[in-house]
Amino acid sequence: MLRNVLGAYLDNVTERALDLPLMALLAAMGFVDIHYTHGQVEFGKDFIAKRIEAAGAVQYSFQSKAGDISQAEWRNSIQGQLLEAVLTPLVHPNFDASLPHQVVLVTTGDLRGNAALEMQSLNARIAQKYHERPILLWSRENLLDHFEQHGLSSVHQVTAAGLTDYAQFFLVHGRALQGMLSEREIEAYTQRWLRKEADWEHRLFRATIEAEMVAQQCSTNGYGYEAIMVHLGLIRMLLDAVYTEGADAYLRELYTQAVGRLHERCTAYLAEVQHRWQQERNLLIATNGAVSMTTYLVQCARIMDVAALTYFLTDSEEVRRQAAALVEALVREEPGCAHPLSDRYAISIVLATLILCDCHHYDLARDLLACTTIWLCDRAEEGMGLASFEANEVEETLTLLGYPFEGIAIANIGGSLLAAALCDLAAFVGDSDLYGDIVNDIKACHILPEYWQPVDSAGVCRIDGEDVIAYPNVRYVDTLTTFDDFTFADHIPHESDSFRIVDVFGLSTLVVLMVLLRDRSFPKLWHRLTPNHRAA
Repeated sequence: MLRNVLGAYLDNVTERALDLPLMALLAAMGFVDIHYTHGQVEFGKDFIAKRIEAAGAVQYSFQSKAGDISQAEWRNSIQGQLLEAVLTPLVHPNFDASLPHQVVLVTTGDLRGNAALEMQSLNARIAQKYHERPILLWSRENLLDHFEQHGLSSVHQVTAAGLTDYAQFFLVHGRALQGMLSEREIEAYTQRWLRKEADWEHRLFRATIEAEMVAQQCSTNGYGYEAIMVHLGLIRMLLDAVYTEGADAYLRELYTQAVGRLHERCTAYLAEVQHRWQQERNLLIATNGAVSMTTYLVQCARIMDVAALTYFLTDSEEVRRQAAALVEALVREEPGCAHPLSDRYAISIVLATLILCDCHHYDLARDLLACTTIWLCDRAEEGMGLASFEANEVEETLTLLGYPFEGIAIANIGGSLLAAALCDLAAFVGDSDLYGDIVNDIKACHILPEYWQPVDSAGVCRIDGEDVIAYPNVRYVDTLTTFDDFTFADHIPHESDSFRIVDVFGLSTLVVLMVLLRDRSFPKLWHRLTPNHRAA
């Protein structure tokens, strides 16, 4: 069964989508000093790595291809790349030309037609003329063997908990096939990747290949947001490793590759959204599948989340401009953007506001915060409030819509994560009148601003982190002086303004955690996330 699932993945994976799993596989197989070298000056090498073998250290280089290789493709492209890889030591400072050199051709298919004979001929010429090692072939069957030996089977069969995870993977993969996998299930399942039942390299490969297979199925079935969430779960594992395994060059390269895959998913998602939405300018019409009041609100939040990931995870000014333009248009034209369904979507308001401030759309940022505050306060006064962060989809819907019906019992909502976010954002925008109005309205409606504060430890990557500090009722001053002195609320002075994951990978890590975990916002680092922001 596992081999069939892996085979289906290999049959549909693209060449560059294989890069991250291949890097993780090499580490699980005992290779070290692994570097991604694909590019304009790769000299036929997509990866380089070393391994200690019976006769000593060997310098490896890998060229990867997706699908079967025909004789024509072999002659026109691949043969020359491989010969270049054999003969040219130039590629990366860590390539050790003094070591025996082994070139490997990796393909998710096989050599077809006379391509296999041509490879034999090339290897004979390499041995006779250049006195180098013959090129090795890792075909589809070889990859399946490696994936099974070093990936899912090797990790899951170590412990009883591992066997449970093994079964759980097939359940998650099956729900992805059926289009039934939710973002909450994804976050909960990807927490399993943080367990320490096996060594880091094998756990990493397990997480990487599982993430790619599940995300592939989600994307194939039209669930692009869920595919994005899977990639966020994988990146979370890399962030956790900074605290549990230590940071090195290999981990940084993995992060770069993982963020690149995430950005591809985000770009594809936004392109589809823009194509549908720009025709009608109405998400109720443009959204795929059944649309209700609650799903409309969720779609608004999700688009803002993905636009924020796209905006903050790229260095391209054009990509950032396009993502910001979409957020601006949605906030102006879709009232659902200011109507979060529950506390789970407070972070969507945070990210949209940060983008608007960074792009100097201050009036629109104020309008978004004011409208969201009115929505929150009206729900508290006229209904049952908004559901808490822990609420499931049914509880969210009943809390929002169930207040007119006597037979629906909803527990009293205590704290409000959204309320704290609105007050913090109003202070950040720098409008003292807006801040005063929001704080006053929230106090008048007896809403308790709630906040969860992570510290610089592995708990920053986990919803259930033991060292995350809870503020059940944040106290805000009535009159704002400035955001920068961090005295307007009692939680801000204790907020961490530095994290090791930021030092290692950059500020994009914060946005990844905001969207995945949804319960933290890192307000002391907002200015660094929005370097173009100025107080209005």
